[in-house]
Amino acid sequence: MFHWDLGSIPEWFGGVSFVLAFVIFGNDRRNRDRAQVDQVGAWLTNPSWTVGAAPEVTSELVIANKSSLPVVINEIVCVMEPDWMGVPDGPGRITHVKGAPVVSHRAPPSSIPPGEEWRHEFKWRPMNPGGAAGLGRAKASVGEMQVIDNAGRTWLVSSRGRPAQRYGKLYLMRHPIASYRRKRLSS
Repeated sequence: MFHWDLGSIPEWFGGVSFVLAFVIFGNDRRNRDRAQVDQVGAWLTNPSWTVGAAPEVTSELVIANKSSLPVVINEIVCVMEPDWMGVPDGPGRITHVKGAPVVSHRAPPSSIPPGEEWRHEFKWRPMNPGGAAGLGRAKASVGEMQVIDNAGRTWLVSSRGRPAQRYGKLYLMRHPIASYRRKRLSS
């Protein structure tokens, strides 16, 4: 009669620890690979705008490379969300109208050296939704950017506090910046 030999408890511990060692090794390697990209940051300064029915919003984009190696920024997505002041709606009351977000894309210079910042002035002309007296507020933010590290790996860095995600030949089925554009414009 056939009998299955499932091994002893020490053999099971040995097999599980072997698999666990590979998982830990993979996580450590991923964190080491991402260490350079985690030291690249981008932000927009507080926006300023001209007064009138068709204002021009200006904000400065700053990309800082605080790593010890140069990086290349393929593309960066910046979003400006206007908040329009409407016509006075009685004594002391003004209505606010949310405007459609304006998305801008920029390709910075070929490389940002270590320890340096790259600055660029962004200008937007948001569309007046009609009936608005002028721009009340404007919120400018960085959405996502594509970063290439010194080893040639491409990363998607998000401003939402998530760790950088690597994508390569297998992941290029969907372009992450293009999907970001569709999500932001449809909401």
